[in-house]
Amino acid sequence: MFRTSPPVTLQLEHGRVLAWTRPIGTRLCVLSGTAWVTQANDPQDHFLRPGQALALPPGSRVVVQAEQDLRLGFEAPGEQSGWVMC
Repeated sequence: MFRTSPPVTLQLEHGRVLAWTRPIGTRLCVLSGTAWVTQANDPQDHFLRPGQALALPPGSRVVVQAEQDLRLGFEAPGEQSGWVMC
């Protein structure tokens, strides 16, 4: 099991998948590459490119796939450091 607190930056190689359930709300920001993001109770899939972000609600089951080599930033709202800059 992997545990961390935002802000966090992750890199995923093309085709890799990241899945988790986040107990608190988080903002996901694509820093480079393209991400396919799907989450429980959201009928839409999201394709995010550099500079785009998506708010993930608390308790959300999330799956992210790297459509190409990908660098993601994550940050929880209300942190003193502010939001991940996209």
